[in-house]
Amino acid sequence: MEVKECICCKNQVTENSTNCKFCNFPFLGTEEEKAKHIGMFIVNKRVISESEDSLEKNQYLLYIVSAFTFLSAILFFINNKGFYLETIINVFIGTVIFLCGFFLKRKPLLLTIIPLLLILSVYTLNYLINPDTLFNGIVFKLLIIISLSYNVFLIERSNSFKKNHHMKN
Repeated sequence: MEVKECICCKNQVTENSTNCKFCNFPFLGTEEEKAKHIGMFIVNKRVISESEDSLEKNQYLLYIVSAFTFLSAILFFINNKGFYLETIINVFIGTVIFLCGFFLKRKPLLLTIIPLLLILSVYTLNYLINPDTLFNGIVFKLLIIISLSYNVFLIERSNSFKKNHHMKN
């Protein structure tokens, strides 16, 4: 059986195919239909570059969050001599968030969800201990949560596009 490469998605399909089984490119369509399909494919493929850009921005965001966490650990240690549990917890959380940022591009979905859940847990725990902390730094908290959540959304869209079109990760 003869195969050919789809000019749109670059996957191998059988020579007698009327449409690509991966991206539905119309091999027998008019030039206008082919151009329109390629244009739509390129527009939809943009989700991959958006996801990669978002990963880079969120990597920096995780570094900033870990820096603030380390800073709060240091300040707590200096101001509250004798009570080290919160300092140890902050150092642990800061380290986890930093490592997630450092290795983010290796396992993007997992290493975005871990800090998101960790940060949400810390905010919830702080709220349960002292409800006044909910609104302290609310803009910063919302920025972090929305940014990480949007990154999860983009990663999923990108992975779905790659899977549907049999593209390598």
